[in-house]
Amino acid sequence: MAYLVDSSIFVALFLDFDANHQDAVHLMEVLNGTLYITSGAVGEVATVLTYKHSKEQADLFLEYLVQSDHMTMLGEWLDDEITFFASLPQRISFVDSTLLMRAQRMNLSVVTFDRQLKQIAKKMNIPVV
Repeated sequence: MAYLVDSSIFVALFLDFDANHQDAVHLMEVLNGTLYITSGAVGEVATVLTYKHSKEQADLFLEYLVQSDHMTMLGEWLDDEITFFASLPQRISFVDSTLLMRAQRMNLSVVTFDRQLKQIAKKMNIPVV
């Protein structure tokens, strides 16, 4: 059997203080088959873990995905996005880090009202509008 796993399962799995933590641990132990996760769900989980726990906890989740034999990630460039996010020392949302990665690789300017995103982009020599 194959499953598409929602972000809420991984948030609960990686936050031991989450009300559903034990249920998530149990589910991940009993699910047999291929597990799929979308790039959007990866972004949601990484962001929630970064802000509810720490950047390090988000990095552990991403490492788990990359090293897992039973997880299949859906999304173009996802492996590169994970590596890029993990390489940033700042506390930043996963979605914002993917924007920076794509802007850098495609030689694009970033258009944003987000002060943190502007600041990090400028440090990376990415043009900001």
